[in-house]
Amino acid sequence: MAPTLKFKQAKVERQPGEQARLKVVRGPDYGWVFVVTSSKAVMGRGEGNDIVISDLKASRVHATLSQGPAGNWTVLDQGSANGILHNGQQTREAMLRSGDTITIGETTLEFMAAEAGTAMLSAPAKSFSQVSMDHSALAARYEAIGQAPFAGASRSGGGGGKLLLVGGLVVLAFLFLSDDDPKKPVKKDSVDVAQSIRDIASLRGEIPQNKAADAFFEIGFREYRQGNYLRARRQFETVLQVVPEHYLASSYLKTCDKRIEEEVKMHLVQGKKTLDAGKLKQARGHFESVLRLMHRNQSDPAFVEAKEQREKIMKQQGGSG
Repeated sequence: MAPTLKFKQAKVERQPGEQARLKVVRGPDYGWVFVVTSSKAVMGRGEGNDIVISDLKASRVHATLSQGPAGNWTVLDQGSANGILHNGQQTREAMLRSGDTITIGETTLEFMAAEAGTAMLSAPAKSFSQVSMDHSALAARYEAIGQAPFAGASRSGGGGGKLLLVGGLVVLAFLFLSDDDPKKPVKKDSVDVAQSIRDIASLRGEIPQNKAADAFFEIGFREYRQGNYLRARRQFETVLQVVPEHYLASSYLKTCDKRIEEEVKMHLVQGKKTLDAGKLKQARGHFESVLRLMHRNQSDPAFVEAKEQREKIMKQQGGSG
């Protein structure tokens, strides 16, 4: 049997050996259905692909659809010219669930796993306007609970993890918390934090399967909300040590990096302004903030510049530490 079957009609019954299917909801092949009967399928414009897209803006070999050992499906960009969109967001790789969409060139396909109900499998393909409304609604719901977008991150995989590692990480979490500023009301919004985490998880259908990872994520999420991006990043990195494919932790980690980058730029600008104004103490504080934020990447031009400026100020201040 061929790894992929192609049907021109929108309503297709479940096929023997079916593993997944893709319904074309926009593009030259609108209404067609691709039924995948293997654990891997290559998509693109080239005739040698398992899923051939009649779209001039698709690369010859554009993306790969593959099923992992646990049954989860992933789409991976194969270095295409225009990239791929997952649920309307640019990405290189993403975990897939039934109802998700993949956009290649000007073609959008709706993904259905084999375990989807018969009604979902045989339902007509959505219109592209409906897909766009779904994406907009999802973005609006994230915006409503004040969260960052989650483009380009993998969704959470299974739980698991080594018991000794998990136990040690839990201890580390409480050690990290002991460094908190006692003046900060860390627990005052714990109920709101927990509810927001549940809201986010419900949007993606993610139910945490690892208690240790869940605890670390809640700590990181609280720090993130309070603007402590370095502390938040440390917690999200710990989550990913326990559950490497934790979707939310990966997404927030990337957002933390962006926020830190923004803070670095702000401190550099303010440092230069206050230095020009002769406010050495304030300028030094800004440059030292850059050094703290960038301590992991001391070869970065921002770190190098901040270090040089701080040393100049110290000389002007008489070398005081």
